[in-house]
Amino acid sequence: MNHWWWASFADIFGVYGVVPYDWMERDGTAVWAGTLPETKEALALLNAWYQEGIIHKDFVTDKSRETLHRKFYNGVIGYLYSQGKHRDFDPDAAGSLAAQLRGLNPDATITPGRFPIGPAGKRGGRVATRSASAVTWLSVPRS
Repeated sequence: MNHWWWASFADIFGVYGVVPYDWMERDGTAVWAGTLPETKEALALLNAWYQEGIIHKDFVTDKSRETLHRKFYNGVIGYLYSQGKHRDFDPDAAGSLAAQLRGLNPDATITPGRFPIGPAGKRGGRVATRSASAVTWLSVPRS
């Protein structure tokens, strides 16, 4: 798998305040987040969505981000977790997501979304920095 395994559904796991592919600090102790109860809750939700057909059946076996982008461009999937680069939303930037969509459909638009908020008011996503282990999560009150 060449796409961002570490970012797969990062915003959905963020609803539960976990980074399932890494270590996290809990009560002063490093724990593997993949085994936390919150991760299991997120996985149960994702499994339900997969069973309902909301998550594309091939999401795990897609070989590259380009494959995912092609599915997005062609309306096979309607959501991508991305780095959120401003350029992706600029229809005049060659190669941007917006430009690719417009090439297929002149009326197409791409809209950035906010991270979803979970039942405990948490939201977030994984943010890579120069330190490979750095992860930032946002926790905001529900509005």
